[in-house]
Amino acid sequence: MARFRIFRVSGRPASTHCCLRSLATPYHGLTFQTDTSIFHSISIEAGITTANTHPYNLPKTGNILHENTMAPILHSIDHINIVVKNLEEVKRFFVALGFEIKDQSRLQGQWISKTVGLENVDAEYAKLTLPGDGTSLELIQFKNPPVTNIPNPGQANTQGLRHLALQVADIEAAVIFLKQQGIEPVSAIQEYTPAKKKLVYFKGPEDILLELAQYG
Repeated sequence: MARFRIFRVSGRPASTHCCLRSLATPYHGLTFQTDTSIFHSISIEAGITTANTHPYNLPKTGNILHENTMAPILHSIDHINIVVKNLEEVKRFFVALGFEIKDQSRLQGQWISKTVGLENVDAEYAKLTLPGDGTSLELIQFKNPPVTNIPNPGQANTQGLRHLALQVADIEAAVIFLKQQGIEPVSAIQEYTPAKKKLVYFKGPEDILLELAQYG
């Protein structure tokens, strides 16, 4: 598994004070109410296929690349994309968690079809961020071509992008908050002592798998 943790926004440390606030937007008829600032940043874990693959060996081009890596020109993780079947439901869920909608539009035309390598693309898109965090979450619902179903999308060992992790300041408070909204974690809070980390998984709409993580 490859793990990416987001801590930098435009060259500055991510804010340590962001997230769950009193919200008027309900999810599944529930109104989320909290004043606890618990979400700090986003991280993702992605499954990587190892069969028939080899380490990348990027060629050097002048002084741009160093030691066969893109480190000098690679800035940060820009966004995480999740393809969904019901954009409005998933959007409400993340807004209820404390995300803010920054952009939403319909995606059509040759530019998007060429970009994603599909014909006659017609999709709805929403961009969300956590306050103070420069990495955005992009939700896309394809109307054409239709969404491709995969078995067990919420199962931890399904290949590919598997879950979205939210760093929190108080994981116990976050779990209590989720339970009050009728969202049950996959397990009790677990500890990964080498990283001084507490973590727990839970599921959002469409079996989107999420993680709460607290360090220190």
